[in-house]
Amino acid sequence: MMGYKVTVFERSDDFGGAVRWGVPSYRLPVETIKRDIDAIADLGVEFKTGMELGKNLTIDELEKQGYNAIVLAMGLSDSRGLPIPNNNHRDVLMALPFLRAARNGESLIRKGANVVVIGSGNVAMDVARTARRFGAGTIRIACLEKRHEMPASPWEIEEALEESIEMEHCGWGPKAVVLDKQGGICGLECRECCSVFDEQGRFNPSYNDANLSVAEGDTVIFAIGQGAIINYLKDMGVELNQRGQLICDRTTFMTSRKGVFSCGEVITGPGLAVEAMASGHRA
Repeated sequence: MMGYKVTVFERSDDFGGAVRWGVPSYRLPVETIKRDIDAIADLGVEFKTGMELGKNLTIDELEKQGYNAIVLAMGLSDSRGLPIPNNNHRDVLMALPFLRAARNGESLIRKGANVVVIGSGNVAMDVARTARRFGAGTIRIACLEKRHEMPASPWEIEEALEESIEMEHCGWGPKAVVLDKQGGICGLECRECCSVFDEQGRFNPSYNDANLSVAEGDTVIFAIGQGAIINYLKDMGVELNQRGQLICDRTTFMTSRKGVFSCGEVITGPGLAVEAMASGHRA
């Protein structure tokens, strides 16, 4: 340690980022996170809550306050959905708001709800298993990948199966949220996914539209990925590429603006929490 003065600016009312708000309590108790943060604070790191870049904080202001180096480590806070019919129904939820509420002991689903989780990664497993802990009835996974292709950790899949999470709709692509005559959700219509990637290895799913199936349920939760909301950085002199992603030197971690660096999933994309932490250590 070099003895530099460090301040952490956090937009929420508590610290820990995605680990605090996105990882379920059954996997990582809040007390464990607070113990780690207290240890960091004991080293002299200052923490400030309710501070959000682009809202009540700018890079210019931080530099005027005397900060010589600024590290952008906002992570991926935006849950992604799919442009399918009825995706804006009141009982269609997003993974991150669902998990965040659960961290506060609040359930966004009713007890006994039959849930369809769209997604195949670890976040989808977290959502499904959290729904189980909040008293959901039947829980089904629907995803493009077949069981052996799912990117979720094998042990996450096995533990989900042990908790009676159904996976008959792995290898099926969501086509539409199906509504009953009363306007409530009655299922997710899916079409057979023949392949997820094309011959060049690019994500380019192909489907058999003649083979359709409905995953029954009255609640749908999207857990297909996350993104960063960082368009405001362009007005602060930090360049983004054509896809709206942060441009960053992967060796020095410096952005296009001198003295401004970045690390974690905001530059690497979705991955394991420990990988984002390792990126922070390197930066």
